Amino acid sequence: MQACSADATEWGQPPRLAAIQTPVWDLADDVQKAMFKKNVAQLAEAGAVVHWIELPNSFDRALDVLRTILFAEGAQIYAPLQAQYPGKTSKPLDFLIETGLKVSAVQYLEALKAAEEMRAQLADLFGRFDGIVTPPATGEAPKTLSDTGDASFCGIWTLMGVPAISFPVGHGPNGLPLGLQVVGPYLNDSKTLKVAAWCNQQIGYNAGFPLG
Repeated sequence: MQACSADATEWGQPPRLAAIQTPVWDLADDVQKAMFKKNVAQLAEAGAVVHWIELPNSFDRALDVLRTILFAEGAQIYAPLQAQYPGKTSKPLDFLIETGLKVSAVQYLEALKAAEEMRAQLADLFGRFDGIVTPPATGEAPKTLSDTGDASFCGIWTLMGVPAISFPVGHGPNGLPLGLQVVGPYLNDSKTLKVAAWCNQQIGYNAGFPLG
């Protein structure tokens, strides 16, 4: 973010932003939902051209598609390790392997095809917008370091293979960070960094450490 902060001030004009709740919106708590709506309003007031957009219906199964690919590929990678060290792998890894080995070749190929179709639809969306703003998580950061929380709000963009940047915009009832996620076009990390830096500057939240 710091490397692109200077460029962000030379963006020229405020970005065109798609505000997207995504199909997993209901997983977010009320505090996260309210913060996201507040952030979208702040960006619009700062001059961004903001439109509330719904993803195509195909994205309703994006996380299922992601899990199919993740489990299938993960099983192929880690099953030999499990066999080499029986009883020494973690329960989550054992579950991944067990589930992934049940994925058929047809299911895997269908998931890859579905992901490719979604990527094409997302590319069309980026023909009209410079970036997407969306929640990065279901709420504030977890209290414990043993768990990073629900990754549903990140999973869609992981499946798409597009750059996604999250930065703090406030804090929740436990005093832990709430964030905003900026998503950009495929293979356009530089543009995404600039849009995210612009959004960060306009929201102006002081997280207590430098973001650029």
